[in-house]
Amino acid sequence: MTQVESLDDLTRALKPVTALLTSVLRQDDGQLSATQAARLGGEVKKALAELAPEAPVTPPAKPAAPGASEPAKPTTPGNSTKPVWPAKPAKPMKPTKPLVPAPVTGPGGTTVPRLWTSPALSLPGGSVAYDRNPIDLERAAVADLQEKVNTLLKAATSGDRAQVAPAVRGVLTGTVNVVTAGLVGGGLPKASLPGLPPLQPSAGAPRPS
Repeated sequence: MTQVESLDDLTRALKPVTALLTSVLRQDDGQLSATQAARLGGEVKKALAELAPEAPVTPPAKPAAPGASEPAKPTTPGNSTKPVWPAKPAKPMKPTKPLVPAPVTGPGGTTVPRLWTSPALSLPGGSVAYDRNPIDLERAAVADLQEKVNTLLKAATSGDRAQVAPAVRGVLTGTVNVVTAGLVGGGLPKASLPGLPPLQPSAGAPRPS
């Protein structure tokens, strides 16, 4: 199910991208109205955000209030009460180990983890994870595609037809990057059709079995 969901996520995310490309290419001058561009661009942005959500940002700790760290002043002479000094700071807690999601049993009894905590892994079915964390790799591909989509939207509303063709090619390349990142990082089996070239991992990453 994890592998099937990975394919479904890719399909749903890339459908708005192909709709944008089709709308631009069907125009003789490659231009869209501002309303069309806003609608199509918004659908792409929403779909890509669902495919690879951005990593949560931890807000910085608030500074301590002025005077909070100052020690308490001792009592005046003649007072029987002993001086009160601030307590010693507590020892820092040891960091806990990250939680590892429970594996899901896939076809043939193989186990397919939903998320990987190690950057370089041999995956079920002979697929390959690059030497980058697969989640980070997919986020990088999605961010790159979103940037290329923004360039296309700008070209398609600029009134300059010459800007459209290179922007379309950029979106196509970015789309292939997203698909490839999803294939190598989604735990999917490697292609088995004779004659298909293998996906080559980057230097230092395990090769397909």
